[in-house]
Amino acid sequence: MADTRLTDNKKQMLMLRASGYNQSEIAKAMGISRQAVSKALASIPSVFRLDSVPEHLAH
Repeated sequence: MADTRLTDNKKQMLMLRASGYNQSEIAKAMGISRQAVSKALASIPSVFRLDSVPEHLAH
């Protein structure tokens, strides 16, 4: 079974993303590269993503 725990950095990225930050803004806020943000966000399982809530649960 895959490890579904998120690192603190990934949690912070998700919160910034949910607040409307784009990848470049997240990278600047966290002092890392935009590519690092892109890779980290891509590695986060969809169940943790606030921007991918199924339609029937969004209402």
